[in-house]
Parts: sequence; C-alpha cells; structure tokens
Amino acid sequence: MAAVRVAFDDQIFQVQRQGGASRYFARLHEHLRRLPGVEVLPSRLATSNVHAQAAGCATVPPSWLDRPGLLSAVNRVRRPRADIVHHTYYHPAHLRLPSKSAHRVVTLLDMTPELFPELFTHNPHRAKREYVARADVVLAISQSTKVDAEAVFGDMGALVRVVPLGVDRVFSPSPEPLPGLPSDYLLFVGTRGGYKDFSLLVQALAIGRIDMPLVCVGGGAFTRAEEELLRKSMAHAIQIDVDDRALASAYSHASAFVFPSRYEGFGLPTLEAMACGCPSILTRSSSHPEVGGDVAFYFEPRSAESLAATLWSLLHDAELAAARSRAGILHAGRYTWERTAELTAEAYALLE
Repeated sequence: MAAVRVAFDDQIFQVQRQGGASRYFARLHEHLRRLPGVEVLPSRLATSNVHAQAAGCATVPPSWLDRPGLLSAVNRVRRPRADIVHHTYYHPAHLRLPSKSAHRVVTLLDMTPELFPELFTHNPHRAKREYVARADVVLAISQSTKVDAEAVFGDMGALVRVVPLGVDRVFSPSPEPLPGLPSDYLLFVGTRGGYKDFSLLVQALAIGRIDMPLVCVGGGAFTRAEEELLRKSMAHAIQIDVDDRALASAYSHASAFVFPSRYEGFGLPTLEAMACGCPSILTRSSSHPEVGGDVAFYFEPRSAESLAATLWSLLHDAELAAARSRAGILHAGRYTWERTAELTAEAYALLE
C-alpha cells in the first residue's frame, strides 16, 4: 500500500518564531517522517521559526523574503499534491485546498478566544469555526479542549480524536544551575498578561509573606504596571530570556514551577517542569488536572489565598516536594512526541 501523502500548511510557522503551538507542529512533522506509511510533504518550508529549523523541516529565508505573506506564497507554490492537508492555524486564506481530493485535518490548540472574548480586541483564531466545519478529522490536544470545543461548536460532525502533546528530550534534570539565578527561587514561564494571571501569583506571594525570589522566563520585560505591582507587593522578581537548554536548568533548580493560568489547551510548560524534576503548582481548571495528574499541586482558580496556601505547604514540606519531583519525572516520561505522531497517524488512517 502506498504511503499517505501529508502536507502541512505553514500558518503557525509564520505566526510564531517560537512557541508551544509551533513546537508541536515542528515535532509532529519531524516524527511523522519516521513512521512507515506516512510521507510528509514538502520536506522543507521557508520560515524563520526556530522549532521548524531545529526539526529539519525549514529553510532559512533571505532577509528580503522574510515576511509572512511572501513566505506563505512561496510555500504554497512548492507544495505538491497531497492526500491529506493538515492545517496548523485558522486564517481564512488557507481554507482553499491545493487539491479537491485532499482530506482536511485540523488541530484544536485551545478555545481561549471563544471562552474569554473579553480579553481580545479581535479573535486571533479567525476562521476556526469554518475550519472545524470543513474538516474530515479534528484533533484536540486534550480532552478538556475537546469538551470545550463541543460546548462552543456543538456536534463537530467530523471524526474527533484527542492527541496529547509530548515533551522535548532537552527537558531533563540538569546538574548545573543557571548562572546569575538565586540559590532558591520560584519559576514562572511564558507570557504574563490576561488569563495567564501573573498578577495573582504576585498577590499570593504578598498574602503568604513568601519572600522567595521569582524568576520569570520569557514574556518580555516587565511593564510599568507589573513593576508597580511588584513594588507594592514587595516581591523580588527578575525577567530573563533563555534557550531550551538554559530553561531546563532553570526548571531543574527551581523550588517550584507556578502556572497560575486560568485556561490552557494543554500547557507544555507543565510537562517541561516535571521532566526536569521541578514540583509544579497549577490552577485547578481547564486542562491542568488532565496534564498534571495526581503529581502536581493545585489551587482554586482566581484565588490568591488558595495559591498562597498551596505555595506555603509545598515550600515547607521538603519530603513531599522531593517525592513529587521524582514522580513528575516518571509522569512526564509518558508523554512523547513519538506517541503524538503515532496517534496522529492513526487518525489519518481513518480517512483511508
């Protein structure tokens, strides 16, 4: 039997230079190529996305071409005929298939704009509803995302499969601490605005009188409003930008990773932290309990008091923290990109 020919569009690789969504599609592209019965086309997209380049599925475009609209046009010209087109985002321009006979697969990354419209001036997911309506197979990256999508869209009609994400192998316990960081600290990773509830964490530090430094990775420099919040709360925080290897070190030597986001489609940082042996504190909402299982610590959504109490309990029970650290490594080890690719290939096979 001939291999099924799969083409990914390049949407997410033009939307992000790096990030969880583009990391997922780059790893999926990489690991599907290793499976029998699947031929991924084209082999190399023109994009500046760092995950696509690391996965070997991208060419670095010249500076004059490095604009999303031009790069997408180049990639569409290069794309050969496929049996399946797997969409990576939700721009209406990509709804036109390169072949009338191609099946359409769509991944639901999250339902944030639909559930929290007040946080957006416009819907960044644009034509998601139409993508789902036209899809032959819909993949949801968590059961939570699937349930949320069904609540918003109703019966999606297409075959729907839950395909969890994996964790990169670079995320493992690192013996070397990251230079410049305190000996003891709490860790926050990613963007801090809106539903990410960074301010809730700062409030919890003040309520619990927790004077441990807070290290924030990514998300850009602190805004004036954040600096004022930190000052009023008398919280000591630093912001840094690091690559994956340094991030693994930051996870490995943190007293706890705190993920106060009230909503996540999956939440890759949870797996990354656990894989590095870092005890994780998550909001008891959306996909967090699904991904964190019985290994993570949880607090009630939007409650700084609950978060403060959870932090206090973890930081004052070294034996429990060590046990959860060991359990987290084993838990994260169950989530691999190989398994993500295998489940995706099984979903593709439903279209044969």
